[in-house]
Amino acid sequence: CYKDLDLSGQGSLQDYRSNSKTYVLIGCGADKNDVAGQVRAEDLYSSSYFQKKQRFSEELGDKSFIVSAKFGLIHPETVIWHYDVSIDDVDNDEWLDVVEENLESWPQWESQDELWVLVGKSYLDAESSDGRSLRSLLNQAAPDVYYPFEQTSGIGEQQEYLDRAVEYGEPVMPYTLDLEGQTGLDSWG
Repeated sequence: CYKDLDLSGQGSLQDYRSNSKTYVLIGCGADKNDVAGQVRAEDLYSSSYFQKKQRFSEELGDKSFIVSAKFGLIHPETVIWHYDVSIDDVDNDEWLDVVEENLESWPQWESQDELWVLVGKSYLDAESSDGRSLRSLLNQAAPDVYYPFEQTSGIGEQQEYLDRAVEYGEPVMPYTLDLEGQTGLDSWG
């Protein structure tokens, strides 16, 4: 069949996977380092929760962006100043305009890529007056989008998931990891 369809020049699944990239969106955090002046975004957020998301991105992703209530979508190395704003403090229409513009101009992802979203529900589902949300914008993006936090209940499980995924060595959905002795869905078969 392979020869009959002349698929010899199509490459293998491994070739396809090796050309793909893994993007990670990291939710910002309320806890910030007390800094004067400007600092790289990745150095501003101080919580262990943010650090675990950042480690997931560094170990398992090829490129990451931080989702910020103040700045929209920013690269971790972007220099910003200290701020105290949450998604509850912003106009969703304006914030989503900025995020949408950032998504259209920066990531340059393709259909074979993966996007792992480590962002809280309040940011994902903040809705504009025309019905847009971060989730709806991401679901229209080219890559396969994964929301691993939706298979966890609470920050504790999310942190455990992040640790275990890094330990596992590749991004996987939580149900494929054995969290607290629970049987994963992949063990049924």
